[in-house]
Amino acid sequence: MVAGAVAPPRLDLANEDLVRAHIHAIWLAETGYGGHSLSLGKSLRDILDLSGQPPALKVLDFVQAALDDDTARRRAKRHAEHVLATFREQMEATDWWSPNWLEDTLNQVGLQFEQACRRWRELYLSALKQQEIQNAIVLDASRPAKDKEAARRLRARRSSS
Repeated sequence: MVAGAVAPPRLDLANEDLVRAHIHAIWLAETGYGGHSLSLGKSLRDILDLSGQPPALKVLDFVQAALDDDTARRRAKRHAEHVLATFREQMEATDWWSPNWLEDTLNQVGLQFEQACRRWRELYLSALKQQEIQNAIVLDASRPAKDKEAARRLRARRSSS
């Protein structure tokens, strides 16, 4: 760049993770109705059910419907086949490619989606547990004032982050 020559970025088109992510993006674009793809919102709060005690944390019905939509999966497969055809030779030279790879990847969209949500769910439940612990300290009349103040500070720190 300093010399005035900028090389185009190199993309490893035979990278399985990169190709899978692209296939997932194609699938997402093919979901939904009326030309609008499934909206995942700004946070997992927008796609998971946070109601109940403890919260259900299941995907909301509209998301589950998209995950189960065979029509969207078929459209995604057709679209992806055209994309993958442009670099099929490179993929066939890899050890991960198989003739069923695309179909297997699209059939596992729901499982992959669930695995992607798992860490957030764990963190959310952990935060709720910590909140419960701090609330119990604050409400415990037998606890010293310094413990209660520390619990209030922890609650305030968690709610601001």
